[in-house]
Amino acid sequence: MPDPDLLAAWVRALFRPCYKNGPLVSSSFGLLGCAQFRFVTYSRDETNEAIMGRPALRERPMTAAERQQRHRDKQRREAALDVDPFAMTNLYPRRTGLPMTIWVSPRGHARHAVRIKVNMAHGARMTVSNTAVVRLKPKPQVISGRLSSDDQAAVFRWILLNEQVLLDHWNGAIDGGDLIERLRPLPPQD
Repeated sequence: MPDPDLLAAWVRALFRPCYKNGPLVSSSFGLLGCAQFRFVTYSRDETNEAIMGRPALRERPMTAAERQQRHRDKQRREAALDVDPFAMTNLYPRRTGLPMTIWVSPRGHARHAVRIKVNMAHGARMTVSNTAVVRLKPKPQVISGRLSSDDQAAVFRWILLNEQVLLDHWNGAIDGGDLIERLRPLPPQD
């Protein structure tokens, strides 16, 4: 078996043109029955020559605020992926008595406890990227996104008023039509 370093240098020299003046390139090569070699270009040096290998580690450790922001961003991405728009039921303000639209869904393949999605903007529209996620059990709580204190209080009152219906829908005991028939709107505040 040839020397791996010599072989890698030979392959780099042979395929150098594919790295020049182009986008970052990932290439795989199989040579004469040898193991598969993979060269990945991550960046370029001052002379615009490709630097191959692993990306450099961060120059400094992350601060607590940066870690928290990364965690929140990850939760938002996961929450967005958690949405199956075909399984969700839109509940508009005229049906709920709330100033915003609510999304309710059955459990499906979710691995989390019962939740609803609340549009953070008032009105009869729903934008997945602009939602707050509210859990129902053991007590209502906003777990991602932000609601004003008035909106949060109203959503929590609506959840408590319709808790059993929402749980039945989450557990698949009733469908979206039954959910809509059994929901009670939030009474107007005096």
